[in-house]
Amino acid sequence: MELIIDNARKKLMKILALIASIFFGALIYLQSKSIIDINWYVLQFLLGHSIRFISNSTSSTLGSIGLLLTGGLSAGLLLRFTKG
Repeated sequence: MELIIDNARKKLMKILALIASIFFGALIYLQSKSIIDINWYVLQFLLGHSIRFISNSTSSTLGSIGLLLTGGLSAGLLLRFTKG
């Protein structure tokens, strides 16, 4: 059962990475043709804050149930990216 879940997770991450790369590729293409104008600093600021918000909310939620995410190894173990 774990093998099926791991394979599904890997495929989902690949699909999400493909969608993100197509989206940003389209943004770069449209900007090069002067169809749209993108303020990359604002985009980076918004993405950074949203990722930080998700990280803080996840760690505070997991900290409240007794799981501490103090390092990359514990986060990897929690998310089951490591085997063993």
